[in-house]
Amino acid sequence: MRKSAPKPTGTATTSRPRPRISPVLDPAGGAHRRRDERISTAFPVTINGAAGKTRDISASGIFFEVDEDTKLGSKIQFSVQLDTPGGLLKLVCEGEVIRLEKRDGKLGVAAKIISQEMESA
Repeated sequence: MRKSAPKPTGTATTSRPRPRISPVLDPAGGAHRRRDERISTAFPVTINGAAGKTRDISASGIFFEVDEDTKLGSKIQFSVQLDTPGGLLKLVCEGEVIRLEKRDGKLGVAAKIISQEMESA
């Protein structure tokens, strides 16, 4: 007869802790998960030729306010002007609109960044 190995006791696990990703509810009741840390900032942004201002930005997404109307799920072209120690740079992006908020006569647009490239301004 073979003896089986003793079963482990206690509460220790070998799994890694998962990073906290907080859900963000949109007005339609859906939830979006933030994957990257957001930085609150007010950079000038241009979307389809209309001027606006960023509210926050991350490696994978952006939230900005503009006067121009856009549609949920649409693909957009936008650029963000960055003032760096080395001079002005322009982050040129393609994105997908994932959330819209109307407030104080402005349209808030949350977009997932699909592609991006840095240019001299």
